Amino acid sequence: MDATLQASIFLKAIMPLMENLVEYDQEAAAAIEGEKLTVQFDIKDGPAAYLTVENGAVRHGIGKHAKPDLWLTFPTADHFNNMIAGKGKPGIRKGFTRLGFLTKKFPVLGKRLMYHLRGEGKDDSSPEARRFQVELGFRALLGGMVAVVSDDPKMKSIAESMPVGTLYARVLPDGPQGSFGKVADNTFTATFGEAVENPNAVMELGSLEIARQLINGETLPVIAIGTGDVVIHGSIPLVEKINVLLGRVSRVMG
Repeated sequence: MDATLQASIFLKAIMPLMENLVEYDQEAAAAIEGEKLTVQFDIKDGPAAYLTVENGAVRHGIGKHAKPDLWLTFPTADHFNNMIAGKGKPGIRKGFTRLGFLTKKFPVLGKRLMYHLRGEGKDDSSPEARRFQVELGFRALLGGMVAVVSDDPKMKSIAESMPVGTLYARVLPDGPQGSFGKVADNTFTATFGEAVENPNAVMELGSLEIARQLINGETLPVIAIGTGDVVIHGSIPLVEKINVLLGRVSRVMG
């Protein structure tokens, strides 16, 4: 996988999951207790994102924060990917005194997230755990579309031809829900947990179980759409492009 795309997927599709993580996982919540800071992750000539930790919550944003407390820089996407893999260190543009968060607290969040995505937590079949797993995967799909349409060279023509508009996505009957949209040329965004008024297109997943199967790769988006388990309607040009993106995200993220 291209190093820039790999970094983009982490920054735009995986890192946002830490918002949900600290709401559900007690160990992750304990790791950020009492913390108040914004951490900027900035790859030269590449993607950027930040995390704001405050009042026991995590908030994620794409791009550059106006006043980060800890500003981490990376000369290449490979350097960023190596840091995430525990094999390298970032440059520090601002916030040397806040490095303790990066070295002690951030790894706890990463470890707990992987526990639920790929570790023993994934095998928890309780209703609460299953819903949490779907929340993580559903949000990753939305963020993954932003990553591939923004930074995957294979999706350049899709990005350019996609009309400006918003897809509202929801799992029936009562969530999770979120959105994906093109807001301007080469600018894409995703939201999670909020309804959208007057969307250009709507995607409905028939149940939590259908969403779980789609997220885990037990069924493909094109098959789920064909069987009616996933229904997409609205702006046909937008829907056509989103179908391509869903397939690409499924393949890239496994």
